[in-house]
Amino acid sequence: MSEERVMLCYRVAEFEPTMQSVVDSCATCGAAIWLALSSPKADRLLCFPCAEREMASVPKSEIKVELPTDQQLADIKKAMME
Repeated sequence: MSEERVMLCYRVAEFEPTMQSVVDSCATCGAAIWLALSSPKADRLLCFPCAEREMASVPKSEIKVELPTDQQLADIKKAMME
């Protein structure tokens, strides 16, 4: 069974990105969310409030957290210096 890759994103109304981003929408509520251009591929995009509600019912042992890649960290540092 393959694992679903879910990416959590900030809502446009709540956050101003510091790196190149595009606007997409949350798969659950449809809110406009920021998606960084350097983001890896995900099966679903969720805003943080929807992800918090969904994850509340999932056992913590089933949640796999992926840390940012070196390239993503470099992109973040570069954007913060601009």
